[in-house]
Amino acid sequence: MLEKLIKTNEVAEMISASPKITRKWLEEHGIQPVQMGRGRGRGLRWPLSCVQTLIKDERDAAQAGGKKNKVKRSIVAEISASDLFELTTQRAIQ
Repeated sequence: MLEKLIKTNEVAEMISASPKITRKWLEEHGIQPVQMGRGRGRGLRWPLSCVQTLIKDERDAAQAGGKKNKVKRSIVAEISASDLFELTTQRAIQ
């Protein structure tokens, strides 16, 4: 039995992204498209089971307490105002 294939636009709707970003995302994760030919109504199709597995894995990784974005202290916070002014107004050394 043949596996069901879905269009890039359908995958994009599933993940709420543009088709271009969706295609790049799928290819980055190693999902290979099936080329249905040139012309209207043809083009790239993606295996539905692979897409669903990828979405599930990404969702599970996010819910499993993936890396939290910690606020990093910038070096600017550690420099006095007068030193920062001097650094930003000095001429570049050539």
